[in-house]
Amino acid sequence: MRLAVDIDIPYIETFLEQLSTEFSWDVIKFSDSFLNNKVINECDAIFVRSTSKIDDILMKGSKIIFIGSATSGYDHFDHNILNNSKYSTYVASGCNASAVVNWVLSCIGLLVFKKVISRNRMLGIIGYGNVGKLLSKILGNLNIKHKIYDPYLDLGNINDIKDCEVVSIHASYSKTGKFPSHELINSDFLDGASAKVIINSARGEIIDEDSILNNDILYLSDVFKGEPSPNTELISKCFIATPHIAGYSI
Repeated sequence: MRLAVDIDIPYIETFLEQLSTEFSWDVIKFSDSFLNNKVINECDAIFVRSTSKIDDILMKGSKIIFIGSATSGYDHFDHNILNNSKYSTYVASGCNASAVVNWVLSCIGLLVFKKVISRNRMLGIIGYGNVGKLLSKILGNLNIKHKIYDPYLDLGNINDIKDCEVVSIHASYSKTGKFPSHELINSDFLDGASAKVIINSARGEIIDEDSILNNDILYLSDVFKGEPSPNTELISKCFIATPHIAGYSI
């Protein structure tokens, strides 16, 4: 068995040392910027981060049958790979939920401290997955009123969210399907909403960024379209802008 492993996965060296006491596997270590087809061609499994694009070009002709990703999403996977029965794939869903929730709570705490929002605010959560559920639980423990909208779970409706003073986005990103989230927050949403604040720690593409620029809404975001080269005008408008780090923690 030969493994290809991104050496920048946290604690991977310690983990590999533990594995070596039980298995005599060969390990090919790589840095993400040097990952290519030649590196993994003779490997049986690969372990990556969200920064590695897993597509047909990378996998062509390789022996790989297992792909593990130390992240919670599938955005870096090409659909051809996900739909190919040759590969078993695993992502660490929910691994960064606590970190993201802490980032959101920090945003809310600063908004209250700066007296931007009231202590009796109503908060709306879009998306009730790993992050949305944990955020809802903690808000409940803090006696913070909130509403939930997740069409896939038949929870709430978008109009309920429009009535909330603060909206926090935790939906998965999609352009197709029954409930696509692409630019879900747009001028139609904002023009008819009571929302004063949008907090986005999900995906930049869920927001129509032009509508944010053309509205007096307060925007706090960790994610942006066109990363790693986001719209600098939008960055300047943000109350808080962070470089996609909400999910990072020890």
